[in-house]
Amino acid sequence: MNSIERRSFMARDRFADVLKGYACLLVIFGHVLIGIRTSGTAVPAFCLPAEKFIWSFHIDLFMFLSGFVYSLTGGSKRSGSAKDFLLSKLAALGIPYIIFSSLYTAVNCLTPGVNNQSSFSDLLTLWYKPVAQYWFIFALFWLFVLWTLLSKFLPNFAVTLILYAVFLFGKCFNISFGFLDSSLNCVLAFGIGTCLTSIRVDKIPPLLRAATAALHIAATFLAIKTGFLGRFLADDLFTVFGIFSSLCFISLVWKIPAVSKFFLYICKYSFPLYLLHTFFTAAARIFLLKLGVANFAVQLCVGTAAGILLPLVCAKIAERSPYLEILFYPKKGYSEIRSRKKAAHLAGRER
Repeated sequence: MNSIERRSFMARDRFADVLKGYACLLVIFGHVLIGIRTSGTAVPAFCLPAEKFIWSFHIDLFMFLSGFVYSLTGGSKRSGSAKDFLLSKLAALGIPYIIFSSLYTAVNCLTPGVNNQSSFSDLLTLWYKPVAQYWFIFALFWLFVLWTLLSKFLPNFAVTLILYAVFLFGKCFNISFGFLDSSLNCVLAFGIGTCLTSIRVDKIPPLLRAATAALHIAATFLAIKTGFLGRFLADDLFTVFGIFSSLCFISLVWKIPAVSKFFLYICKYSFPLYLLHTFFTAAARIFLLKLGVANFAVQLCVGTAAGILLPLVCAKIAERSPYLEILFYPKKGYSEIRSRKKAAHLAGRER
């Protein structure tokens, strides 16, 4: 890789990180909105349309970025073998998935006032039936499996078309693919990400990018009002529109130092934020309702702040100890534990 290619790679990587921070905030805000509305709190008329707007693309934006990074970094080819790559992903995603899915289920069962009560029997079905937002981690792992196996023989574009065709076939004939349903539901966004690693949104005139973002907002709210959103293929159409609109919007603001710094910081802790935010948004909502505070604006502000700040505090604490960091980043935490033990052993021998 020459110096020009390296700078281009780093720029794309940084842009993807800013976009990831933006997507993470949308996920938290979306969960706060739906949590307030389903708790029975009186909400303004714009709440449900705003919630549907965010949910029309925010998770797919995460999936797009996962596919983008997978392809940009070489996927399984970087690890030397498909087996090594998938075992690495199983550890990186599987361990946090089991830990936090189990914790969520236990807390949800024992806490009064939650919106969606769980059952302890859910713990027995986590291996094929994910709970809460952890379905994303489950779906992402199986997308890595599918892509790693098929991309040995086919280019990313062909893999995307084949898997999307399978998804559409299931939709048309009401066929379930079991534990792969959630993965196939996101295959279009992930696949687009694998195919667009060379995209240069900054080459589009700024006015056109701004118009695209504005048109996406207007078109989505119109689709919500008319009932078009939710129809066959409409969701996928607005998924693609939402992804491209987000690329256009972030490309307009990501070089503003304060914006870039903020989203990059959120990106750095996006995984702990994703894993933990619902614990704190729900706790904030229940606490405020217990105090008799049912004001929508207060619920929204406090819930969003709790969903961002408290997971960040947990992540910063975890950074201080590899035994805690292993909860979020198993490979990194385990490597640090081994390094410390090795250093302690060598120090003991020297004495």
